Amino acid sequence: MHTQMQPDTFQITRRQALAAGAITGASALGLPRRWFKSAYESPAAVENAAWPMGQHDPAGTGHTEDSVMIQTRNQPAWSAKIDDPVLGIVAGGEQLFFTTNQSVGAIARSDGTINWHVSQFNPIPWRNESLSFAIEPTYLGDQLLVAEATSIVALNPENGTTLWEFETDDTITSMLALGNTVYCEATLDDAQVTIALDASTGFERFRVPTERAIHPQVSSDRLLVGTAVDDPKTVRALDLQSGSMRWTQTLDVPQQSAALAGTGGPCIVDGTVIFGGQTVQAVSLEDGETRWTQELDVTTDGRFAVVSNGEMVHVFAIEADLIAGITLSDGDDLWTMSKLGLADWNPALTADVLYVGVDDGMYSVAPKSGLAALPKISAFTAMWSPIAVDGVLYAVRDDGVVKLKGQ
Repeated sequence: MHTQMQPDTFQITRRQALAAGAITGASALGLPRRWFKSAYESPAAVENAAWPMGQHDPAGTGHTEDSVMIQTRNQPAWSAKIDDPVLGIVAGGEQLFFTTNQSVGAIARSDGTINWHVSQFNPIPWRNESLSFAIEPTYLGDQLLVAEATSIVALNPENGTTLWEFETDDTITSMLALGNTVYCEATLDDAQVTIALDASTGFERFRVPTERAIHPQVSSDRLLVGTAVDDPKTVRALDLQSGSMRWTQTLDVPQQSAALAGTGGPCIVDGTVIFGGQTVQAVSLEDGETRWTQELDVTTDGRFAVVSNGEMVHVFAIEADLIAGITLSDGDDLWTMSKLGLADWNPALTADVLYVGVDDGMYSVAPKSGLAALPKISAFTAMWSPIAVDGVLYAVRDDGVVKLKGQ
């Protein structure tokens, strides 16, 4: 596959040109740049028939209420070949978007055609070096947001051209885009901080200092929740609009501090934040108080991911190769599955089935019982990062992205 390079000219929209002119004039008058940021907008709920970010929605539930049933034959509806291993996929409009370690691109959902695929952020003249990604992108309608090494970059989802870039001093390890604001953990002026950026311009809305800063992981009800940048056992909730701290809580076990691919993360459902670990801990979204804990039969910390449909909590212990099904209301341990060959930390939880990537295909699990809902998809290769979009299941394989046939 040939990588499509972007044009050498800097494409600027009329809105950006007007904004640039206004900011230049404001600078001459000594007016602050913040006067020209767009007004804060509360994030809208993610529709079931969409998958715009990792784990489906800002709450990280991994859940859509759509019913998705697939054929278990090996042959997919289509396969998009991509040279480098794909980190993850998201969906927006009629396209899927993906990142590899060194590139970002878009695929037509209808037939698997690769619409664009770029390995450099041209037309930014000062950014000709190779790219480096660690997480999947986020789709915001008229923008595709990516965390690239030491930058947050907004791309035009139609052709991959660059709209704006926000650079930091060190590797960005987490990003969450909500409404018209992008939140990330970053190193600026030798300090680890949480930054909120205007999604339309990349201008800074506010900055949270190290002593209150978090890795933005999940969000619900105007709160941003994540692990503290200075302590993996501390979690904090910040106000989305102001960055002020609403509560802080010390967990029983350390959490993965970053939202890098493969580290998993918490989820929020029905006013409860659930954190994975050898001890699964559920805390109140309102005040951070512990509601219940549940010990898992695992002997390693490793990486843990949590998804939920509002009734059950499913915890994935990646290194222990175990899935646990727990009731959300009280944390009772109902079932476990082990020795599956887990290849995935981003399962897709639909109305009927929990789709789980493994080393040689994909398991289809009944959420309540842990029993097989459908025969195993035997692909003879690993499958991971399934997403359910408008009743259709897409997944990543070693050789690219596939659309799985429906029943």
